[in-house]
Amino acid sequence: MRRRVRCAAGNRRPSAAMGGTSMSENKTAQEARIADRGRYADGRTRQIAVADDDGTPLLIIEPITVGALEWQPADNSADSPIRLSRFAYLHRDGADMVLSTPRSRVTAVIRDERVAAFIAGLGVARRPTTLAALSRLSAEACLRLADALRAVHLVTGAEPDCEEDDTIPQTWEFHDLLLHERSRRPKVGAINEPPRFGIVPEHQEPEWDLQAGELALPAVDLRAVAAADPPYGQVVLSRESHRDYSGPELALKQLAVLLARSLGPIERDALPGTGTDIMWSRPYASAGALFETDVVVIAHRVTGLAQGAYLYRPGAHALRPLEGDPASIDGLLFDASQATAAGIQRPQALLVMAARFPDLAIKYDGIAYSLMLKNAGWIQAAIQGAATAMGLGSVPIGTGDAVAFELATGLDRYRHGSTGEIAISVPRVQPS
Repeated sequence: MRRRVRCAAGNRRPSAAMGGTSMSENKTAQEARIADRGRYADGRTRQIAVADDDGTPLLIIEPITVGALEWQPADNSADSPIRLSRFAYLHRDGADMVLSTPRSRVTAVIRDERVAAFIAGLGVARRPTTLAALSRLSAEACLRLADALRAVHLVTGAEPDCEEDDTIPQTWEFHDLLLHERSRRPKVGAINEPPRFGIVPEHQEPEWDLQAGELALPAVDLRAVAAADPPYGQVVLSRESHRDYSGPELALKQLAVLLARSLGPIERDALPGTGTDIMWSRPYASAGALFETDVVVIAHRVTGLAQGAYLYRPGAHALRPLEGDPASIDGLLFDASQATAAGIQRPQALLVMAARFPDLAIKYDGIAYSLMLKNAGWIQAAIQGAATAMGLGSVPIGTGDAVAFELATGLDRYRHGSTGEIAISVPRVQPS
């Protein structure tokens, strides 16, 4: 078992010659420099301010999740070496510069540009007081900043076995931990606040009409298809990932059936208070029933369909050709082959989930992207279940290229970007 090492060590304080207040400053005055900026009715801390020697705010520490600020200040007499956490990041929020980390439920709002210089100096391990000249802050102010930042895990000790390395496994990368922690903690006001940007998302009825230039797919009788299906339990037990793309072409009728039964609109009774008798749903779950995710067909070997990118429109049961770079289309197919260890064989078709990000983000603040990934997973499950029932091969893909998808389709990746892929194939007929 690894020995847990305390990162903050030492009791040395700067002398008066180092700048700032003298060592004789009384404890009450010193503590006032890190002060509560407000409390809830029950006395819990709402905000913490770190002040300069003259009382000017340097840094404001605020909670970003539901609940009060958990504040356990460090020993502000320590001048042991510290460095910036490997999970800390600096970004702009409106007119504020904000230092955050997925390790903490708070964020640090920078109120003085000298603090940015102090933080910049922590790319390598340094004693806080040695940053006084770089930041133009007093040694005492540097110690107060270090104490506050250490208390909320924005900085850590410099020892090889410091608390951060002992607590967080090295397998956690920055972006993974950020998405995980931010999407698993409710942000302040994320669910029950008024709609973001003053927009109330509405359930959209499918667009039924065929538009100019679209390809109408063969009609599908879903009741007849379902009646001919094997039992659900058998489908579940038969599900497997199929990575052999050497079989025959995918028939356009097969593609039409797969899309209709996986993604097609379903009429359901409306929820009370909606002012309508029916509502349109889908065969899979979707956060807020907004169904913001479309499916784009990247066709390779589909009978009667040229290689290219096509947006599936469930209401019209049609494919809308998308204008994009042919080389990028082939690149998406090649990447799917590489991701599924299929060598140079391309899948007969690649189905890409493409989410309309703003449609979901206006309702779910702080968790929208996490919900989109869940929605993509539910769509993959629906497609793979349908493919299994139809005797088609399928394999969900764990990687993707949002930029290549944008080039291949012409869809803006910030407004209609890819969130998941699943390859579709036709198994080879085995000799009897």
